[in-house]
Amino acid sequence: MSPGIALVNSDVELDERWLEVLWAGAGSSTCQFATGKILQTGTQDILDGSFDLLCRGGTAWRAGAGSAASASFDSFRAIQFCSATAAIFRSDLFSRVGLFEESFESYLEDVDLGLRCAAAGLQGGYFPDAVCWHRGSATFGRWDTRVVRLISRNQVFLIARHYPGQLILHWLWPIVVAQALWGVLAVRHGCTIAYLRGKVEGLCRFAAQRSASTQAANLEPILTESELQIRRLQSQIGFDAYWKVYFRLYGVSK
Repeated sequence: MSPGIALVNSDVELDERWLEVLWAGAGSSTCQFATGKILQTGTQDILDGSFDLLCRGGTAWRAGAGSAASASFDSFRAIQFCSATAAIFRSDLFSRVGLFEESFESYLEDVDLGLRCAAAGLQGGYFPDAVCWHRGSATFGRWDTRVVRLISRNQVFLIARHYPGQLILHWLWPIVVAQALWGVLAVRHGCTIAYLRGKVEGLCRFAAQRSASTQAANLEPILTESELQIRRLQSQIGFDAYWKVYFRLYGVSK
């Protein structure tokens, strides 16, 4: 494998073999980036997440978050989206697709990078034997208003930067459903104003983000497959309320 860069959040504790396992796995494949099984701090079998997935509505899911580390997450997978919580990247990847987008500040900048990789035909790998523990939002807190504002805004940025206009129109209903449902979660956690501020900021900067767009002709099949994976995994581990309502309102991906 060519030289690589490991990124690890400050609230992550690595298993002593994490880097060895991940580097060996990625080095024996064509993966441009790699991540492993991320558990919640203080547990041995509850996932904080693994790889990321993105639905057609523009909201991301850290696959398996909050569920038991079942057999669904015990095998290698080729992945398109890699959480930067704890991961390694080939150094030359950034010269090919660019660095993390600074305008995102925090949250979903790794999904933005994954979309650029997808546009370039580059994939990563999920290696479950590389284990670490993540406290999660240790700096601000999971539902801090700053976190909600940034995520709400950056969801809009993702659509602005990557969705061709025709696809926005074609997927307008799932976009509305996904974004509104995330707003319901924000309201339930007392973050209504932060959610609305994020959406307004995202829409106000929509044109500027679009000017830096990397809209990919192959985005439709990429996100269609990603959404299918969300549905398959949710079926295996049990649907949470968000995805149950999303698929009920939008229907089954085809």
